[in-house]
Amino acid sequence: MGGLAVIEGGQMRNIVVLSDLHLGDGASALEWGSSREPDLGWFRRGLEELGVEMVDYLVLAGDVLDFSVASYEKAYSAGRGFFTALRKLDVVKEIIYIPGNHDKDVWDSVQKEVSVLMRLRKGKDPTEFAYEQAGIIDCSYGGDRKLNMPGVDYARGRRKKKQYGALFLEGLFPKGKHLPLSVVYPNLYVVLPRGGWGLVTHGHLFELAWVFITEVFRELLKWMSGDPPRGSLKWIEECNIPANSLICTGLGQGGPSSRLFRRIQEETTEGKVKELRKVLSAFFRWADERVEYGFALEIAQDIFFDIAQRIILGQIKKHKSSRGSRTFLKDKKELIRKFLDATRLTVGSLKAKAIGKQIKEYPDWVIFGHTHVPIFAEKAEVVEMGEGLEGNGRIRFLNTGSCLRGETAAMIAIDEKGNCSSWRMDFAGRERC
Repeated sequence: MGGLAVIEGGQMRNIVVLSDLHLGDGASALEWGSSREPDLGWFRRGLEELGVEMVDYLVLAGDVLDFSVASYEKAYSAGRGFFTALRKLDVVKEIIYIPGNHDKDVWDSVQKEVSVLMRLRKGKDPTEFAYEQAGIIDCSYGGDRKLNMPGVDYARGRRKKKQYGALFLEGLFPKGKHLPLSVVYPNLYVVLPRGGWGLVTHGHLFELAWVFITEVFRELLKWMSGDPPRGSLKWIEECNIPANSLICTGLGQGGPSSRLFRRIQEETTEGKVKELRKVLSAFFRWADERVEYGFALEIAQDIFFDIAQRIILGQIKKHKSSRGSRTFLKDKKELIRKFLDATRLTVGSLKAKAIGKQIKEYPDWVIFGHTHVPIFAEKAEVVEMGEGLEGNGRIRFLNTGSCLRGETAAMIAIDEKGNCSSWRMDFAGRERC
């Protein structure tokens, strides 16, 4: 789990948000091995603290499965244990899955399933990928409080219940006992009374690493743009696929090379560079053997390679992840503003079709994960996003933390007026309120 957030809106009191379970990663507090189910007693106890008996929607907000660390086999085996235990707990009616950067392959696989595989089985041609799929829960006055996914049909046999799903992920549950499960990306919108609304997203698009292509080549890409509109969520997602596919999924599927990169990652977080030094030495040795110069240039090249290696190793030792910083939101404010502007385009297109015209363009609050640093309700981080936003551009941000061992998750309750309360869960040991 990466934390819990319970949103109370109108008659619906029990939307629960979890993120950053990192199933498949051996460092996950829920990594019990493929032959055992994790103990989800903490989940039931958390609901009891909040006075919730049954969860209408469990929102899994990204990095639930970890394909950038673990193989598909290991991650899905760990996922099966979690979903089986969750089903046995019998406190959840329906699941909404919002993939993050470590499990974005779930989103890619759903698109392949819907746009390619299902259509080929019916003898039809594939269609273009969606790249973005909004999910809306309308808790405003007159709203039906049902998950609405514009452009998606209800699953066969579930039309009367207004349920989506029928996706491959339902196979992670015990046979014949799956919960309805829908995948939205990258945002879930929760519409509140009086025109307010909240946003649930994973949060990886707040960072340069996951929007690198659109940030660096923005001016060049504008000449290639048409559909989707430049700056939209669909545009950001589609343009960044070449880089993100490798770092989101490929790093976990390389066997020995995956284990090497994982070791380098673990060392760098501790300020060590032993394995990285070996990698750089091997690369520069390979390059040196393939470039032929005269004697003087050979000496210059060796000096250059030595200096380059020293600089890289020195910077790695000094580097501290911005995700671990308490100032993450302020440090990333420019990218977050671009993300919110892209989200505004989606909200604008949904007005009058799927949500009321009275809804504001920007959210009152954002629940996200990704950083593994919880932001509790009592100390919600209010960020001044600048001109052009209602309410002086003040948006409240809450973070669900992480369930990796040694880290802390938050349980956050938000009523329909935006009043918050929270509970603390410490995965270094016991739970604390």
